[in-house]
Amino acid sequence: MEEFKKNTKSIVGIFKGVISAPSFFPDGKSLLISHSFGGETNILSLGLSSKRTRKITKSLAISTSPSFSPDQKYMVFSSDVSGSQQLYIIDFTKKSRESKRISFGSGDMLHLFGHQSVVL
Repeated sequence: MEEFKKNTKSIVGIFKGVISAPSFFPDGKSLLISHSFGGETNILSLGLSSKRTRKITKSLAISTSPSFSPDQKYMVFSSDVSGSQQLYIIDFTKKSRESKRISFGSGDMLHLFGHQSVVL
């Protein structure tokens, strides 16, 4: 991944596997990314200055499309941990940071970009 600032670029991370679905933290200092490697797809946070990563989801499921609330208290993401693709939320104000399922549909998803989301 590359950092773009004032017409310059620098490497902020080198990963084995595939990186997808990047999403900036509201403060712009970190990224949420989906990292696929070794049969797992988990969500990581990546500090742009520190270049350190932290695994946010830890499962054999495919977890992707992370997005933070503007106040940085909640992260919504898509995962098939229940057997079909559903939406989950993590409350970052709690120490446990366990994910909670918030959709219960057929698994058909509509992905929207921006500061608003719609679940059908």
